[in-house]
Amino acid sequence: MAEEGFGEEPANKVKRMWYHQLCVVALNISKFGHPQTAMDVVQATIRDYPPLTADNKFHLYNFMGFTYRQLGQVELAAKYYDMMLPFMDSIRNDREERDRLFSAYLDLADFYMDRGRPDLTKKYLKKGKEYAEPGQIFHVSKIHDIQYRIDSSEGNYLKALNEFRLRRLAEDSIYSLQRKNKFAEAAGGVRDPGKGQEHAVVGPEG
Repeated sequence: MAEEGFGEEPANKVKRMWYHQLCVVALNISKFGHPQTAMDVVQATIRDYPPLTADNKFHLYNFMGFTYRQLGQVELAAKYYDMMLPFMDSIRNDREERDRLFSAYLDLADFYMDRGRPDLTKKYLKKGKEYAEPGQIFHVSKIHDIQYRIDSSEGNYLKALNEFRLRRLAEDSIYSLQRKNKFAEAAGGVRDPGKGQEHAVVGPEG
């Protein structure tokens, strides 16, 4: 966890390998409904460990922008999103950052849609698509969601309806995938009569 990384600070001062993990975990906490808790942890950390590298700053400012938006502090969200943009360009060729870049650009597109700036929404949606992974259902769902909002705001209702339908199809695929994974996990907890092996049974004992 991030705490383990703190102990490695002297030898790892430039890379700060734990920084990504801290920001990603905090961002997920914020997205799942606890933005103030996430903000408190991150602010307490960066007082002693400010970001040093472009990727550190990208992850931190992405978290700050999203979380201030969750907290209703829109101007601060815009400030940190603006600070984030140059660092996104700096790491655009880093393959390990592709998924995070996609998510950040789509969050930006969504943010500016709420602010009545469909021009910026289109700009960041286009940039985000450059990092979308073919066949990645979560990416497909998010793209259709943003495009649906754009088309609706412009009165292109037939196109918006189609985007809504495509988004729902993607969401249904996500739901089916999640159910499939749960069934696979459950199946891993029953006896395999063909091999005579017994696995831990999922569920209460008795």
